[in-house]
Amino acid sequence: MSVSLEEIPSVAAEAWLRLRDVLQVSLGDGLIALWGEGSTIHPDRRRNIFSDLDSTAVVEHVIDEHLGARLEAALARLAVDTGIDTEWHEPSEKPCWEIDYVLAADVGGVEFARDARSSRHHKRNVMWAAKRAHWLAGWYVPLYGPTPEQLVVPPTWPELEYALGRELEHLERHVLEGDS
Repeated sequence: MSVSLEEIPSVAAEAWLRLRDVLQVSLGDGLIALWGEGSTIHPDRRRNIFSDLDSTAVVEHVIDEHLGARLEAALARLAVDTGIDTEWHEPSEKPCWEIDYVLAADVGGVEFARDARSSRHHKRNVMWAAKRAHWLAGWYVPLYGPTPEQLVVPPTWPELEYALGRELEHLERHVLEGDS
């Protein structure tokens, strides 16, 4: 069970559908799946105020620099059209896109999913286990292609402990100690 587009703020739903269209045109058959996620879809946050639109795009191939530049240009145009920025600015009164691009080869059970963009391919998503747990609990909006239940495997307890430990380290380093 997932969250439907009708359950979230219409501004967010419309923006996510526009993102889906942009990614379909830009990636073609290389776009495998697209899911909306994050605070915008949670019941206590379903109002017309949101800070970002967290999204995961599952892609077939590494996004090289040329395709990455085309995607950035398309997202910049989308930002103008939707009022949703392409980068987070602190403090921000404008929502922004937070898009994770993940390789389809990594979705089915690796401990860490790699960033599908060639410029960031060496980076691992250390919250991958937590993301899988959220998706498998139904905390996502299906926007395109197969659902998480069809693509990801449940995280193990050690994977979740590691992911949550890394998140606590992040909070301590960047929030409590002010090292942002």
